[in-house]
Amino acid sequence: MKYLTLIFAILLIISCSKADDDDDTEKNDCIEVEFNSSFSIVLDDEVCFPDGSGFIVKTITDEFCPCEAVCIWEGELRVLVETIDKNGEKDLFTFGSSSYDSKPEILPHAKIDAFTFEYETGGLPDCENDYDASKVTLNMMILEE
Repeated sequence: MKYLTLIFAILLIISCSKADDDDDTEKNDCIEVEFNSSFSIVLDDEVCFPDGSGFIVKTITDEFCPCEAVCIWEGELRVLVETIDKNGEKDLFTFGSSSYDSKPEILPHAKIDAFTFEYETGGLPDCENDYDASKVTLNMMILEE
């Protein structure tokens, strides 16, 4: 009986430590991207750069002109990301699909060079279909300074 209890205790310890290792793997999943190269991401993706900085796509919001409305400006797609600099400091940053006069600085040492988006069905959702952020793919290039 003593040996059975000892074997059970060892198996319990091994199974608990294996579960912890699996949890760490899931938390560290990210898309590794080089600066100055194009990449595509979707809602909730985490991007990691070689220097340890990166960002997580938190929200993608449709701020285009509403259907059946007459607008002066077409509006834009807005993206909220949580940035993580190479020192581990976090911040929130918002950018949009409208054209820029200058390249916005997403990280202290990096700027957005290119940004476009694609909706799953092509173009924008029509008036009969609701907007769904999970169907948007962002295409980007981040330049390191």
